[in-house]
Amino acid sequence: MSKNNPIPHRRPSFAKLAQEALDRIDEASALPEGSLYQCDTTLAELRPGQCGTILRYMGDSRNTLRLMEMGLTIGTHVKVLRAAAFGGPLEVLVRGYQLSLRRDEAALIWLGEE
Repeated sequence: MSKNNPIPHRRPSFAKLAQEALDRIDEASALPEGSLYQCDTTLAELRPGQCGTILRYMGDSRNTLRLMEMGLTIGTHVKVLRAAAFGGPLEVLVRGYQLSLRRDEAALIWLGEE
């Protein structure tokens, strides 16, 4: 430890090293075949790696407001990162952050083009 820097130099943590290794994985090998951009479907029907643009909502105003508060507004691009097994939640990338959504919430979001 030096007088200028009271914090000793530490090796990176295991979590940081693991995350860096995951970031380096070639994502192209894990993507589904066919077009990754989907339209005329709901967000709940997308597989990991697929994406789309929010066109409209199919729920009541309370559910719609909740989705909009989470950043899922019309015209926003979303990408499915992970899907839990047995109808579990979806992890989506929206506006630069990761968001977990229940399948029934994702089913209220219709993807398409204007």
